[in-house]
Amino acid sequence: MIDFICILTEKIKNTFRENNIQVWVNFKKTIPLKSLIYIFVFAFTFTACTPIDQINNEPQVDLTDRINSDTSESTIENNITQNEIIPGDSLIGFNDSLFVDLNPDLVEISEDDFEYFKYNYKGTCVMEPGGFIRGSGLSFTNNCDEICEAYLVEKETGRRLYLPSGYDAGITDILISSTCDQLIVCSSFDGPDYVNYYRHRAELFVFNIALGNGINGITPAYKHYATDWSISDMIWVSDKAIALKTYEDDSYGDNSHLRYKYYKLNLIPNLSSDTEQESDQY
Repeated sequence: MIDFICILTEKIKNTFRENNIQVWVNFKKTIPLKSLIYIFVFAFTFTACTPIDQINNEPQVDLTDRINSDTSESTIENNITQNEIIPGDSLIGFNDSLFVDLNPDLVEISEDDFEYFKYNYKGTCVMEPGGFIRGSGLSFTNNCDEICEAYLVEKETGRRLYLPSGYDAGITDILISSTCDQLIVCSSFDGPDYVNYYRHRAELFVFNIALGNGINGITPAYKHYATDWSISDMIWVSDKAIALKTYEDDSYGDNSHLRYKYYKLNLIPNLSSDTEQESDQY
């Protein structure tokens, strides 16, 4: 019904424009109530059928997939609706190219090794209850509305740092080193059919932390993408290495059917892998 009224209104407006017709109403005369109702309906419909950007005389801005680069930082507004952007709030993220690819030579370890590392690595970094490093002025927050997103928030300014995840379920695990100078976030899909939805089956990102500098103290370091397995758990081995608990099959039910494999991954870029890849191109 509203579409029909809009079409009719548009035709009337065009007729007025083409014939330069002016409508005069003598308000000194008594106008019947029925006529006033018609005038009101016409005026309301005229406004409703006029595009918002014409009324405001301003173009509408599409915030989807907008990235404004600022040296090593990018302002990211992916999947953020206009109502969720608070005036003065700055949402920051790092481009994938700023993370160095680890290209790791994974060392397979046993389940006993993994459990040993898990219960014997002692961290000295003091954490806020349910938050980030004590005294850092930062805290974790997340938002899940069909797609889950996680951020570090600077308490003093409200600035947010987007923690990267290429999956709808978002980040699955977070590690902070014992010396409070590294942050690792990982995400993964739960089956080998990831190719139907994503480019990789698992991913992890490493950040350097410089305490006392707020959001500016969190900088990109390394990344790693995996296509053969998903990550079930990860732990520190040392400040330069982590251990991963992985699986190759589909995850469902109580996961009693899964056969886990365990790997040690060094947080030092394997430059030899880059050299071999370059040599293969010649």
